Amino acid sequence: MSFSWSVFVGQRIGMKVHNKVQAGNTLFRVPRDVFNVPGTIFEAMFSLPPTSDVEGSTDENPIVLDVDEDYFRGFLRVTCGPR
Repeated sequence: MSFSWSVFVGQRIGMKVHNKVQAGNTLFRVPRDVFNVPGTIFEAMFSLPPTSDVEGSTDENPIVLDVDEDYFRGFLRVTCGPR
């Protein structure tokens, strides 16, 4: 399976840590702040001690979402602003 990259850089200050997220056949680099919402599974996941094999930390181990890549791209545009 081949992947294409789509990079979204948030317009908000402080969004420096990026996670790798796969939606469809596209890998996205997404600012962690987008997902780090209190009370969500992502908050719990990001509170774990960092390791090299944690989901979303590498291209080989992205956070895999069961959503269409165009839908996810639209979500990121609303959340992060235009790229």
